[in-house]
Amino acid sequence: MNPITIKKQNITAGAGLTVNGQPIDLSKIANEQRFSVQVVATGNGTATVNFMCSNDGINYPLTGSPQVIAGLTSSGGDASDGVSDVITISPPLCKWLKLQVVETGSANSVTITAYISIQ
Repeated sequence: MNPITIKKQNITAGAGLTVNGQPIDLSKIANEQRFSVQVVATGNGTATVNFMCSNDGINYPLTGSPQVIAGLTSSGGDASDGVSDVITISPPLCKWLKLQVVETGSANSVTITAYISIQ
């Protein structure tokens, strides 16, 4: 079994905006194609978090079932503290992975801190 790698990303989306995180090169760390994400929301906005994959490092389509979590707020989540459970995601086999944050409340910004576990 290969070691688990944790990647942390902070992504802020202004009211009604969509923002993509930095790409993660999976070619050397995702030998078993196992992924999970834990998300923390701060700010007064509402977030939907998606994942996107790419093989060319340029185009990142939303493929399959890309939604990680929807409707997360700083007072939401499983314990009403803005923190999600650890969520298993199943991206297709790809070289690059990005997270996308969509602020869906259209009135306030939201910042997502995502902890991505990769094996």
